[in-house]
Amino acid sequence: MNLIMLRDSKENIRAILGQVPLDTASLEDDNWALSFRVTGEDDTVADFGMIKRTVPPGYMGTAGVRAQGGQWNFAMPK
Repeated sequence: MNLIMLRDSKENIRAILGQVPLDTASLEDDNWALSFRVTGEDDTVADFGMIKRTVPPGYMGTAGVRAQGGQWNFAMPK
């Protein structure tokens, strides 16, 4: 897994850009994600990415934002 993590002056992770690996390693594994965090490991507030699909074949972009109450809202293609 390849990741770039951006941290603030208190060493809190604020943004992560990296590959999202499949269960089985492959040269075709080119999924990626970009996550933004408020603080800590479980405080992700936004996620964006690209996932390769087999049915229908092609790629699917994802975008999600978490509300203050913790509920995720995703913009999914039809």
